[in-house]
Amino acid sequence: MRVLLELSISTDRDCVETRDLAQGHLDEVRQKLAELRLLERRLESFVTRCNVACAGGPAQDCVIFKDMAAPAKGGCCG
Repeated sequence: MRVLLELSISTDRDCVETRDLAQGHLDEVRQKLAELRLLERRLESFVTRCNVACAGGPAQDCVIFKDMAAPAKGGCCG
């Protein structure tokens, strides 16, 4: 964001450059939000499965550990 703010005092750069930088930041934020939503869904699934399958049992038998160890579905790398 600092570069974006530096453009606000520049007299030799144009608005298109500012817009393009802001768009780049927006794209990054949207990507991070998508990653956080995926993480939220996975954690929610872990908690739900634990509540159904093993809550109250020994920690070492918790399905959350099994789910975390399993390869992610739908992608090559998690």
